[in-house]
Amino acid sequence: MAATRSLAASSASDRSSPRPFEGWTSAKGKWAREGGAYAQTEMAADCRSFAPAADWADCVYEVKARKTGGTEGFLILFRVKDKDHFYWWNIGGWGNAQHGVEARGASAGFPRVPGKVDTGRWYDVRVVVQGASIRCYLDGELIHDVADAAYGTGGIGLGAWNTQVEYKDVTLLRAARAGKQALDAKPRMDMPGGVAVAQQRNFGKLY
Repeated sequence: MAATRSLAASSASDRSSPRPFEGWTSAKGKWAREGGAYAQTEMAADCRSFAPAADWADCVYEVKARKTGGTEGFLILFRVKDKDHFYWWNIGGWGNAQHGVEARGASAGFPRVPGKVDTGRWYDVRVVVQGASIRCYLDGELIHDVADAAYGTGGIGLGAWNTQVEYKDVTLLRAARAGKQALDAKPRMDMPGGVAVAQQRNFGKLY
């Protein structure tokens, strides 16, 4: 693997890619690349699309998401083993009233929290997985901090449920240094000792 880059450099590289989302395959729904974004326009349940198969472990998965129509929000798939076994973060699910992490194909269940998604607004979505730890952020705010070991590695994907959505700027990064503090640092920020300083966090870019 090439030398690791800063988060800012990796994200910029992904945004400038001439063919983002190339190689993704859909399990259901009407998915298309449109102007650098990946749009799902069919009003149907359980629409999913997957990045090329991989077996990643500890990583930071970031994506921008926007709802353009429908009744719910976003589905962010991670540690995907196959089309039926994965975690997903359901943002604005259950009638656009709650957020929750679910393990598809496993018995794990986690507490839901109130929350909704506004139509037409871009959101910054971030999922940090380290061992059994799963932490989910929406616009920089920690929404879930749960633990589960059903799936220790896997790929990534995106989805929608009776909702039209657009996704862009997908980035998957591997931590170049260990520790919860390093993985939890906000984009473009690092907080050693709790003091915000210029970005010093380095990752190896996985996707």
